[in-house]
Amino acid sequence: MAQRQIKLGAFIPTTSQHAAGWRHPASLPQDHLSLDYAIELAKTAERDLFDAYFLADGLAVNWSHGASKHNKNVSYSDKVVGFEPVTLFAAISAVTKNIGFIATASTTYEEPYLLARKYASLDHISKRRAAWNVVTTISAETARNFGFSTHPDAKVRYERADKFIEVVQKL
Repeated sequence: MAQRQIKLGAFIPTTSQHAAGWRHPASLPQDHLSLDYAIELAKTAERDLFDAYFLADGLAVNWSHGASKHNKNVSYSDKVVGFEPVTLFAAISAVTKNIGFIATASTTYEEPYLLARKYASLDHISKRRAAWNVVTTISAETARNFGFSTHPDAKVRYERADKFIEVVQKL
């Protein structure tokens, strides 16, 4: 029987995962848009034998949970202020050798050809270390960023996702 191995993935947003993470004494919130800092995080994960670096992505300014007490239309979140994951991973892949890259992309608000092209580019640049975290996008606020007045219901999103994934795989 083949020996099983555990695979470790690291979810490492540059701002930290916890909403108050920026307050930790070792935190570097001023570096959340620093490529050098993102590279340092990836190299640390790779050195510590993580197999993958994962980044979620949001497509709306207020995609976090809870709304501001001052403006009910805007929620507070540090997760929307950051690099687009596929672009960031392309840069990081040039200075790493083994760690894989998993980026989130929406089947509801992306188009199959452009998404396939982005991920194929990352896969070639990183020498076969790219992966796609498929989401249908739960945030209704995202619709407005794309010029839509309403967000599709779950049934519609999942039907689109089935066909979308099939097209992306063929591309």
